This record gives sequence, C-alpha cells and structure tokens, in this order.
Amino acid sequence: MKLKDREIKALLFDMDGTMFDTENLSVIAWQEVSKSLGLEIDPGFIVSCMGLTSRLIKEKYIKDYGNIVPYEVFRERELKFMQDWVDKNGVPIKAGLAETLEFARKNGLKCGVATSSMNQRAMYSIERSGLIQYFDVIITGDMCEKSKPEPDIYLLASNRIGVDIKECAVFEDSHNGIISASRSGAYAILIPDVVPVDDEMKEAADMTLSRLDDIIPFLS
Repeated sequence: MKLKDREIKALLFDMDGTMFDTENLSVIAWQEVSKSLGLEIDPGFIVSCMGLTSRLIKEKYIKDYGNIVPYEVFRERELKFMQDWVDKNGVPIKAGLAETLEFARKNGLKCGVATSSMNQRAMYSIERSGLIQYFDVIITGDMCEKSKPEPDIYLLASNRIGVDIKECAVFEDSHNGIISASRSGAYAILIPDVVPVDDEMKEAADMTLSRLDDIIPFLS
C-alpha cells in the first residue's frame, strides 16, 4: 500500500504509550511507589526514562537515587503496582489500535511490536490485551544490545518480519522512540502521549497523528 508515495508492507508498533496507555499508568506507579518509600523523584526524570530499556533506566536511577532506595526494591514495587492494576482493570488499550490492526489484516499488511520493555512484561501485556494474534513478530528490549534512540530494535523487527525497513511504517509516542524510528529509515509516525513534543521529535516524524487509526485514510 502507498503512504506518501512510499510502498508500505508492514506496520511496526511501540508498545507503552503507543499501543497501550501504560505511560500514564507508569507515571502514577512511579509517583505512588516513590511516595511510599519516602523518595522524591522529579517528574522530568520519569519522562526521560520513557522509551529506554530496563538496563538504561536502572543506570539513570542509580546515578540519581541509588544511595537512597536500592533500584531492585523500587522496581519490584513499581512492577507490582502496575501488574496489580492490570490484573484488576485490564490492559488500557489506546484508541484506534484494534481498528488499525484489523485494517492491516484485511489489507495484507504485516504487523510487529518493537518495545524497550523486557520480554516477560511485554508478552504479559500483549497477551492480556487479547490482540496478540495480529502480530507476526514481537521484539523486546532484551533482544537488542542498543536501546532507543538507536535504530537497532526497528531494524531487527523489519528483518524478522521479512520486510525492508523502508517499507515499514512505525508508530511511536516518545522522544527516544521517534528518533529511533527515523534513524532506522522507516516511515516514522508520531502519536503524542505523555512526553511533550519538542522540535527534534517534530523533525524526526514523517507524520504526526492524534490516534492510531487516523493512518487508515492515508493507506486506503
């Protein structure tokens, strides 16, 4: 299918903040857990971690807060907060995701996930969403040595899905994510979420949309 004169054969999705409304949930989790541990974490620090692998988040946390509360203690409580929330309420699916995936299936477009989250957490969320059957490949943060904003995760996803990266459209919400998508050579689509859109994000994005299924008219 054509998208702005580019042939598109696959759609690749970031997970947190793009497929699922988990970035907002993550902010709440960080705030609640830090409060319970008597730790004051700057909201800007939380936003700066979005799109990074767990390894890089750990490094940033230890640098700024490691001497106060051990990262392992904080991370365990944060993950438990989020899992308890999802167990009770279900995965918060972003508007237009199901419609976009169904459109892709009907029109022969392959679909993949490329998330900085670790495999266990990613698979738990995708399986709980009830949408796992739509994806031909799921690439997680522990499969790549280099994290977003490096392009490695999208290059690996395109390789595994069997579609040249220039024939892939990528959906992202974060600063690190949209830079990663742009550097990979994919058609980079920004769907803003928690992270404020800055000039670098605007420049990296080939298109900016309000919700995922806004892409459908451009592919039809």
